[in-house]
Amino acid sequence: MVASADGLRGEDRMLVHSLVKEWHDHYDRNLMRHCYYVMHNRLVDLGISIPPKLRNLDAACGWAQKTVDVMVEHSIFDGYTVGDEQAQAQLDAITRRNKMRSKY
Repeated sequence: MVASADGLRGEDRMLVHSLVKEWHDHYDRNLMRHCYYVMHNRLVDLGISIPPKLRNLDAACGWAQKTVDVMVEHSIFDGYTVGDEQAQAQLDAITRRNKMRSKY
């Protein structure tokens, strides 16, 4: 388990456990969204919109990816903000080391 990783300080274990739980709680929904983004979700036949001869047709629908990409093009990563100055300095250093601004 990540929260019991070697080298992790005892006082950080609960925080890491909480972060992993938060990630896990959203995993299924985020996976579904990812599938829409990469067009791996099939269109749902509601019985009114797809003619019988076309029901087995595997159609891709790229609107989800287009919507996300437009939003990404108009957003800028500006960093993180936390209430603790020491934590803020650590996050700023991690952000710089990983060149996160250029990757966004």
